[in-house]
Formats: sequence, C-alpha cells, structure tokens
Amino acid sequence: KILSLFYRGFIKTISHFSYLANTSTSVFIANPYLSKINTIKLRLKLWSFPSKNIRPKYVKKLNLNKVFRESLCLSKKGKSEFENFIIRMMLSHIPYSYLEGLGDLKKAANLNKWPKNPKAIVTAVDFISDDLFKYYCANSVLTGSKINTICHGGGGKYKYSDWQDMDLNISDNYFTWGWSEYSSKCVKGFFVKDITYKRNGNKDERHLLHVMLSQYRYLKGIDATPSYEQYINEYLNDQTQFLNALRSDIKNEVITKLSYDFENSLQDRIDDKCPGLNYATMKDDYNKLMSKSKLIVTTYNCTTPVEALNMNVPTIIYWRPNHWELSPSAIPFFDKLRDCGIFHDSPESAADMVDKIWDDIDGWWQSEDVKSACNDFREWFCRDSEDPIGELTRFCKM
Repeated sequence: KILSLFYRGFIKTISHFSYLANTSTSVFIANPYLSKINTIKLRLKLWSFPSKNIRPKYVKKLNLNKVFRESLCLSKKGKSEFENFIIRMMLSHIPYSYLEGLGDLKKAANLNKWPKNPKAIVTAVDFISDDLFKYYCANSVLTGSKINTICHGGGGKYKYSDWQDMDLNISDNYFTWGWSEYSSKCVKGFFVKDITYKRNGNKDERHLLHVMLSQYRYLKGIDATPSYEQYINEYLNDQTQFLNALRSDIKNEVITKLSYDFENSLQDRIDDKCPGLNYATMKDDYNKLMSKSKLIVTTYNCTTPVEALNMNVPTIIYWRPNHWELSPSAIPFFDKLRDCGIFHDSPESAADMVDKIWDDIDGWWQSEDVKSACNDFREWFCRDSEDPIGELTRFCKM
C-alpha cells in the first residue's frame, strides 16, 4: 500500500512537471511505435516530457438522440436516390463520441495534462482509435499545431488504399519506412519497429510458420484487398491447396498462424480440408514465432513480409495478383523477389519452392540473387538507419 501511494505520488509529480515544462514550442509525442528506451532518447532530444492521460474518466453513455439524427438526415438532399441513401447512412451512423457524446469528450480531453498548442504532435497509431487524442489533435490544429505521423506498417505497397490516403490527408508530414511516393508530405524514413533480431543462417530452427489473414465480413475500407466473397471462396482454398501440396515431412513442421477470427471459424475451415495442423493464435508472441521459424510463408499484403525480410528470416510470399494489386513503385521490387523464388502468384508454385529449398534453405537464401533482391526491398520498405534518433528528431521538429 505504501509503495502504491508512493507510485501514484511520483506519477502525479512527474505529470505536473511535464505540464509546466511542455510549452507551446515543444513537440508532443504519443505512441510513436518505438521501444521504451528509444522513446526516452527521443523525448530527451526534443525536451518533450511524458504527460498523464486520464482516459478512464471518459465513459461512453451511448444515449442516442434518434430525433436529432433523423433531423440531420432530412436536412441533406443528394442528386439521386443513391446519394440520398449514402447521406442517410453516413449521418445516421456518425459515432456517438462525435455527436451526442462530444461535450463529454471535450471535458475529458481538457482534463488531460497535455501541452496546450504544441508546435507539433507526433504519433504512429493514436490518431486511429483514441477519441480523446483525436479531439486533442483537432483542437490543437485549429490553433496552429502540426500533425507529424509515423508510418505504423504495411504502407507503400497498395495500388489504392483509403486508410493510407487518410494517414496522408490528416498529416502535415509523414515518416515512411523508406518509400517516398504518393505525396509530397512523405519523408523517407526507416523501419521504426524495434525488432533487433537479425538472422545469420539457420541453426536449430525447424518450423515453417504459415501466416494467414482473417477478413472482416463486412466492408471496413476500400483498398487493394480481396472482397469477403473472394476471401472465403478463393483465399482460404489457396491456403489448403498450399498446405496439402507440401511434402509430408514438411507439413508436419507447419505452424499456421491465425489472426483474430472475426466469426470466420478459420480453424474449422482449415481442419476440414487439411487436418492435423499445429496452430498459433493472437496470444502467441509473434516476433518469437518468427525468430524461431526455419521458414516464414506469408500469404497476404501486410507488414509481415516487411518484418520477416528486415529480420533476414528466409521467407516465401504468395498471393493472387488480382487480389492484392501493387502500387507502380512496388512492382519492380516484387518482380525481383519473384525472379529469385521468394514471391509467387499461386499456392502451387509456392509449395513447389518450399519443397525444393527445404533441405538447404541457407544455400538458397544466401545466394547472390536472393540477397540482392532482399537488399533492394529493404531499402524501400524497411530501411535501416545509422542515426535513428537523429532522423526522428529532425522529423518531429518539421
């Protein structure tokens, strides 16, 4: 109890000091996607002190005002029946926090010991799902603050993506992991995730980590990904085709990594056509699974192939090109990965390659064409930096 009181007093003191120390010329940092030690280093460089968040004080009551929402819908008219439908759906589904709960949201956000009108606000993910932070950002922007966003993964590869467009649209400056197209706001950055593991040849690793996607049943965003119908009827079928095409000794070493299920009954669907697999779930340490795998097989366009290649873990990538359309700038890099056997357009081709290299993965992975393709990929999608804190400091000050 004494330690608890001491800790709360210490946090309160630090919070009060931070509130006084953070001035309008300071940079406010929130969840930058760095390790604790690198976050501290960055804060010290910028003289930006951590601030207390009172998140628990904001409670969503969810008392919807149906009359007010209906009046909003009636006040807007489109040019066609379809436009009227879209307007009605959008206005009637405005999140509670931004309509009936806006007053409570404002009160809660104003209680935070966050700096008033900082020169810049820097984050990687808090602008996505933290309503208190969103209100704070919006209010700060109105009084002159800049929003400097750090890429949170997976970007730079999609032919079209509304979530990436949103990231760029709301940012004044955008720190990538190496790529620099799409917008003049893009700053050529580096791979900010603190995965310090780098493979230097297989040792006693024996598993094949097979990484799968779980798709939302209903449309969440518009980007270069398969529809739910394509996911159920084609993507999942591709996974069982790949697994069943493997040699039996390799198949026994497979660990299929499942993400959130989203009521798709993934394990049952896979077991029905390919029984006897070993599974990993969201509860398992992803980085540990990757670092302990002999080979990683990733099946959709996401952050996983970027992380795997950054870690230098032998990797096979396969997906249908019409399901995951690539941006023009990404195509040459994937063409080079295809030429050396890393990237494949079908599950059969990927399984053939796994069978071919399994008994001497290092011999393939350390060949000159593979190393060249991987180095080019890393430079664009997960660049390493010799001065990471310096680069981020300069970005934060923009």
